[in-house]
Amino acid sequence: MADDDTKTAMSIAPGYLAARPGYLLKVVERLQRRAMDLALGRIELTTPQYAALSVLADHPGISNAELARRSFVTAQTMTDILRALHRGDLVIRAPHPEHGRIIQYQLTVEGARLRALGDIEVMGIERRMLSRLSESDRVALLGMLKRCADSLEQSPGAGEIDQERS
Repeated sequence: MADDDTKTAMSIAPGYLAARPGYLLKVVERLQRRAMDLALGRIELTTPQYAALSVLADHPGISNAELARRSFVTAQTMTDILRALHRGDLVIRAPHPEHGRIIQYQLTVEGARLRALGDIEVMGIERRMLSRLSESDRVALLGMLKRCADSLEQSPGAGEIDQERS
């Protein structure tokens, strides 16, 4: 769905589509992505770069393939993202100590600084997104989304879900 179509998407959703959770999740995801693209662009990061930096902050030494899975992009796309992050001195790479063909990635000091700035931007967007919910609604929403993900992950065909391209 194109960015300009998001407003149209919500205006045509009062009937059938408004009752479809997948459709509404996609609308929210699209609006959040647009806001993130704008906010992160101000600190010269793309949303996929921020995602990679965030995963690396949680999992230093992770491989390209695992980083791609956790960032919801293909391994080829992640290779391009990591190349740009490496050129920008935001990540360092080193061979795995036991498996020389596996390259591990870690944040540099500058990468950690930019990720922290990105966190400030993204948390502001999340606060705005949740601003009309009470604290108990926010907790409930997170719990429900986790249970929905668990249900889909445990159902047949879950491993066949294609990774979204950035």
